[in-house]
Amino acid sequence: MRDDDLWVPADAVASSSQQRTRWAIEIMAQSMRAETRPTRECSIRQWTAETMS
Repeated sequence: MRDDDLWVPADAVASSSQQRTRWAIEIMAQSMRAETRPTRECSIRQWTAETMS
């Protein structure tokens, strides 16, 4: 995979069940090194500033 930064806010993911949502977030965090902090903990502006530095 490319060295791109990826943010998938945990509170912005939906699926057919909570278990599948947690599973999808875990996969993205582990295999794609995605940032998964929810939007209440990190704004797009904050995340962008962190990834640009």
